[in-house]
This record gives sequence, C-alpha cells and structure tokens, in this order.
Amino acid sequence: MSQPHPPSRGASRRGHPTIHVAARLALLGQTVQAALHGRGLAALCLRLPEEGVPWATSLVRPDDLVLLLDDVDGPGDLRRARERVASCPARCIVLTSAPTGMIWVALMSSGAEAVLSSQVSLDDLVETIEHVLAGDDVVDPQSRASMIQEWEEVTSQFEEMAGRLSRLSPRELDVLERVSRGESVTEIATSLGVAVTTVRSHVKSARNKLGVSSQLAAAAILRRRPDIEGVAPAGRAH
Repeated sequence: MSQPHPPSRGASRRGHPTIHVAARLALLGQTVQAALHGRGLAALCLRLPEEGVPWATSLVRPDDLVLLLDDVDGPGDLRRARERVASCPARCIVLTSAPTGMIWVALMSSGAEAVLSSQVSLDDLVETIEHVLAGDDVVDPQSRASMIQEWEEVTSQFEEMAGRLSRLSPRELDVLERVSRGESVTEIATSLGVAVTTVRSHVKSARNKLGVSSQLAAAAILRRRPDIEGVAPAGRAH
C-alpha cells in the first residue's frame, strides 16, 4: 500500500488554505490525496467524523477546503452527508457515486460549494478545486438559489408526510406495511388472527390519517417511508 503524500509546508502554514480529503475508507482518501499531489496540490487526509461528532475545528479552518467523499447509498447516508456539509467549518466539495438529481440538490442546499460525480476526471476535479480556492462561484448563484428552493419544497412535503405517518398506530402501520408488500386483506386477517372487517377498518383509518383516498396511495406513501424519514432539516446560510 502506498503511503500518503505529506503536504508541503506552504499548504499547512497559517494563512494558507489547506485541502483536506475526508473519506470513509482511508485507502480511498489516500488515493485522491496522491492524485492531487501529482498535480501539485498538497492535501491532508482527514478522518470522516462519525454521526453526531463535530469536525475538528483545530484542524479545519474556515478558509480551508474539504473534499468529502461519500457514496450516499440511502436516506440515512443522505441525512448524515447533509449534516457533515452543513456543520463543516470550511468550504466543501462533495464527490459522490449517487446519480444526479435530488441528492445533489440536497447536498448543494446544505452548503456544498459543488457536488461532483466520483467518476469525475482529475482535470475537472483540479479545476473545480482551483475555482473554489480562488473564491469563484462554481455554481451560478441563481441556479443555487433555485436548487435550495426546490429542496425546501421537497423537505416541506416530506416533513408534512412524516407528521401524518407518525399519527398511525403500530397496528395500522403493520397492516399498511403488509399491504405495501402485496398481501391481500384476507391474508393479513389470517396472519394476524383477526376478522377481515378489522383489517379493512385499520386500512380505512390509516388512509384517513394519511389524507389519501385509496389503499394503493397509502401503500405508495409507506414505500417512500425511508426517504421521508431520511429527510431532516440541515442547512447553513452562506
């Protein structure tokens, strides 16, 4: 295994911004660090903070730049990534394998200077880093404002739906989960040892609480439950 390249003295001297590479896997961070070193950009490998653990402000200063390498495989990962971006004391560029779309919008709305594909070319990565270090807007301010507004609308809708889901009783939630898996009312009644009318009553009550008129719509909301509950407020003003 190759050893990480040490940063130049100039990169870590007070008054000069430092590039930090934060990744879940040390080897991945070291690989990016070595690639940047080959382009004359000294960087430090930084341990990715665990959930709820703040960044080491003694190491990361406001004028520094953090390259956050995060796959964002699911709603929980997105929430954690957004929290890391929002709480990062330095400027932040996120490299992710997540497809473009709402995940990228969510990360941008949390304060990332840029979001790039983990398959980005080294040339494009270096160019983005140089622009951010120079204080340039990598993303057009109007486009950023539009993305933030879009994410706020999605967040508002999901938070409203999360509130409705929280009103379901454990039995109503269980019945809806079974419905969303394709079980029939008769099968659910047999499995739970209750009457078919009881199951239908639970479904009707759940529909009313969710504000939908059909069993299919209620089941569709439940299938989105991980996404809905994965959206938590996180953001910072720029």
